Amino acid sequence: MNSKEIRYLVVELTTEDAWGSWELLWSVSGEAREQGFTDVREEFMQTIQTLINEKKIVALKHPSPNEYLEVAFDPTRLAFEVENASNPDPDSFYWFEATDEGKKEYERESKLKFANPSR
Repeated sequence: MNSKEIRYLVVELTTEDAWGSWELLWSVSGEAREQGFTDVREEFMQTIQTLINEKKIVALKHPSPNEYLEVAFDPTRLAFEVENASNPDPDSFYWFEATDEGKKEYERESKLKFANPSR
């Protein structure tokens, strides 16, 4: 799974709802079975950083049911969460959600993908 495919999957999932960092990693890892897990983790972390920098997704905390608050993103914290994804803490791990710009990107890309399935 290349960075473009990881990007598409992350943006697609986060347009639906907020997703925990571990949930996104598990989804990406499941799609990239043939690729080494270390490679997937590195590509995943770089993709999240890029999407945050481009303001396509935002980092959130989930302090209580139905409550999400935007927080500053720290790549070191994400690396810790990726290392500990097998034992996630939903109350302290990042959650991510697409911004309006991220949703627009997903709409554009999904139309292109639907029009050209080999893409």
